[in-house]
Amino acid sequence: MNKLLRVSLMMMLVAMLSVSMVFVTGCSAEEEPSEEPAAEEPVEDAEDPEAEGPATEVPDGEAALEGACTSCHDVTRIYLQTEMTDWNNVIATMETAHGAVLTDEEKAAITEFLESRNPSEGETVIQGKCTTCHDMTNIYSQPAGTDWENVLETMMTVHGAELTEAEQAAVLDYLESHGQ
Repeated sequence: MNKLLRVSLMMMLVAMLSVSMVFVTGCSAEEEPSEEPAAEEPVEDAEDPEAEGPATEVPDGEAALEGACTSCHDVTRIYLQTEMTDWNNVIATMETAHGAVLTDEEKAAITEFLESRNPSEGETVIQGKCTTCHDMTNIYSQPAGTDWENVLETMMTVHGAELTEAEQAAVLDYLESHGQ
């Protein structure tokens, strides 16, 4: 019993020392009063319409998309959507069905970015030619490390896809840089 009492007292002592250290550390972090008088900060005129309010940083649409959307899927799934996609509806679906969490500013920035970006040549070829036979799921559901050159060759020789050399190069460039 005596041993149990000593262990309990030691644990209490350690706990009290820990709390004391946190308290002392927190207090020492406070700013010491300065000997020099503080420079007066300019006072903004509340009546002045030119006075700026607190700066609110507008999120970059591409960065917001990279941060929020690509945590679940790569950009191929996004970029290969048609130009007529209702991005506000897509974002709302991602929030309700998949638990995406975005601020109103991020939603607006992502929508603006996606509506204003110009698709690459590879995206345009994929949207125009590949979707004549299948939807985009066949593309963005491929595993990481897919041999896109072999897939493209199969599409042309076995399935009759007609692509110029320039279109082939554009598709391969896009899929190899954005595909999974």
